Amino acid sequence: MSEDARGILTEAVDVLESNDLLGGNKRESMYDKLERSLQSVVDKAVTASTEFHFATARYTHTFTDSVPTLDLKAANGDVRDVYTVMWGSTLRVLRKYDQYEKDLSFGGESIAGTPRGWVRREKNDTGYPRIEVLGTVGEDDVMTYTYLRSGVTFADWPIDWMFVLRDGMLMQQFRNQFRAQYNNSLQQMIDFYEAPTRGGHMALPSPEIINANVIRNSQRYTG
Repeated sequence: MSEDARGILTEAVDVLESNDLLGGNKRESMYDKLERSLQSVVDKAVTASTEFHFATARYTHTFTDSVPTLDLKAANGDVRDVYTVMWGSTLRVLRKYDQYEKDLSFGGESIAGTPRGWVRREKNDTGYPRIEVLGTVGEDDVMTYTYLRSGVTFADWPIDWMFVLRDGMLMQQFRNQFRAQYNNSLQQMIDFYEAPTRGGHMALPSPEIINANVIRNSQRYTG
């Protein structure tokens, strides 16, 4: 385990101890319990924004036939979700349609010609995306997509936002007491990453602000 991971686990246990929330657990047993929850906290947090670039990647797929559907998990074992689909060497962005919009726009008919968009499908209710290209697909056609990686781990998490995972672990163990604190911390991170896409800028919160938030929120929501 890395020093960073040990650090936030120790911080989390300290917060619980300072608020008399360890109960019958010793520090060591609570530390182990939080450690076991760390990956699930990462898994949940990375889905909070499509702008978390550390959790995304881009993949290029070359079609070998004219079938307009593609199971992304089969074509790319790292994919967990799909965000943006682009076509050809120019990376032309294809519009995403939902099923009902597709039926309304195209009357439920098969669509020929240059691909106009795509519809997300689910493969046998597995939760992994299947893409249906709306248009003609040919051998050697190239599709590039931006996706959420399925193998994101603690090591990928930005060091400046470790406190988000700490608060997430606390929230998993004591939901009522730390839910607001976690939501607040996660929203700070989302705002920081999404601000540039809105043409703005969001500065990192200072360590003093982070610590003040922890003290204020933990005291407020633990009664």
